[in-house]
Amino acid sequence: MAPEPVPAPASGDDAVWLSLMWLASPALPVGGFSYSEALEAAVESGRVVDEAGARDWLLNQMALGPARAPGEWRPPIVKTIAEREGGVAELVEAVDKHREWLAKDGRLTARRIRRAAVEIEAIAAAQLRARLANVRHGATLADLAARVVAGTLDPYRAADDLTTTMTTS
Repeated sequence: MAPEPVPAPASGDDAVWLSLMWLASPALPVGGFSYSEALEAAVESGRVVDEAGARDWLLNQMALGPARAPGEWRPPIVKTIAEREGGVAELVEAVDKHREWLAKDGRLTARRIRRAAVEIEAIAAAQLRARLANVRHGATLADLAARVVAGTLDPYRAADDLTTTMTTS
């Protein structure tokens, strides 16, 4: 049975139609998994291991690539010439428009929250690594290790005790 044809986008959706045509275009680069959006590499690396993973991968690629959904940001092509500062004002205007688009539905705030969370986690991890280095040279870790070897303490409880020592000192 032949697959159902994809209906053409409604009148006025030329950008959507162009994006869909672009995906099937021989103008895309040859090789480098140009038509699959590197799905083969994602499978080989273990990032995609099942049907749900493939679906998520393809949806993400469509959001990032030329076939964005209606209402998604479409980066404009802005010609700039660094030597003569040509196009700089247009580039700044395009960046400002993108920022407004991100802010209007909360995406800008969500991105800032994600970046702040990553920064906080990195700082906390660095602080814990520094405390662990200090504990490593102290009697606490050696004492816990000796108790594990003697069989009076299991490694998980020892790790809990070590973590408590690190976070309370």
